[in-house]
Amino acid sequence: MKKVLLFAFTAWTIVSCDSNSKNQVVVYDTINVDTALIKLDLIAPDKNFSGILPCKDCDGINVYLTLHLDSTFNYTESKINDTIQNEMSEKTGSYSIDSDKDAGLIKMKFTDGSKLYFQLYGDTALQLLNSQMKELTTDQNTFLKRN
Repeated sequence: MKKVLLFAFTAWTIVSCDSNSKNQVVVYDTINVDTALIKLDLIAPDKNFSGILPCKDCDGINVYLTLHLDSTFNYTESKINDTIQNEMSEKTGSYSIDSDKDAGLIKMKFTDGSKLYFQLYGDTALQLLNSQMKELTTDQNTFLKRN
């Protein structure tokens, strides 16, 4: 009987210590990358992003991207574990952010005519999309993070 009373008293003490006597609301801060996307004016001027993106014929592509206020960009890439070491490719072009149809969709057009698409995630990341502007189906990283 003493053990039962001791157990009940211990349980009651734990529960009473955990109760909120002032009826305060406790809010826990969480991070959700799928939150609302940022507006065009928050991405510019001169935002830098970097990361390693998927590659079909190498271990990855090390990318550094700078978006300028005048809707131009600088894109630098180098293949990882390529046969030619330390070869960097620098490209430029113009970009637009489609905020009406698909909020936060960045359409990049290189000066050679090729295109890349990214989805904005907050003001901290860009996700590489395929040519149909959909998420890539890969186990590799598809995000560039803001520097």
